[in-house]
Amino acid sequence: MISITFGIKDKKYLINNMAYFYMTSVVLGGFLYFLNLSFRENVSGLMFVYDDVSINYLFLVIISPIILYIYYKQRREVSFYNKIVPVTFSFYNGKTLKINGFIDTGNKLIDPITKKKIVLINKKKLKGIVSIRSPMYVPYNTLNHHGLIKCIKLSSIEIFGIKKSDYLLGVSEDDLLNDGVDCLLNFKCLEDFYVK
Repeated sequence: MISITFGIKDKKYLINNMAYFYMTSVVLGGFLYFLNLSFRENVSGLMFVYDDVSINYLFLVIISPIILYIYYKQRREVSFYNKIVPVTFSFYNGKTLKINGFIDTGNKLIDPITKKKIVLINKKKLKGIVSIRSPMYVPYNTLNHHGLIKCIKLSSIEIFGIKKSDYLLGVSEDDLLNDGVDCLLNFKCLEDFYVK
């Protein structure tokens, strides 16, 4: 179930998802056991019956819509607080790339000429999607290093159904992050894509 839902990015990512899955299962199982101790009159397998009403079904009918409503309302906010969001890059060659991005508040790269914000991605992720034959070079400064970073133009970047075109894709030779994260988003994504 976990591999189908979240995919297998690396070993640590898979183990973390499995741990959360089993912890959630234990909590929900404990809650059903609490219902059993509190309300049971008759027990039929895993079904707890009180006055001919199944507590399990009653719980599902009442609580499930509430949980789904809360999840829907909080989905964007939770994703931004976790800083890991699904991202779709669209290129001028008509191809798209869907990956997971990490909102890096330290990534404040902006092209000084076009004023476009820069998202960083590993070069390996672009293989077979887009060629880097005529890149733009944007100067950058860090604490101990100055240099130029290769950038390619994007048709658009999409997060939570919102599209923006004022972004460039900076190409890194190094692996940026693990845990299922494929690119470092610009800190401005917090303003551009987070809608309450």
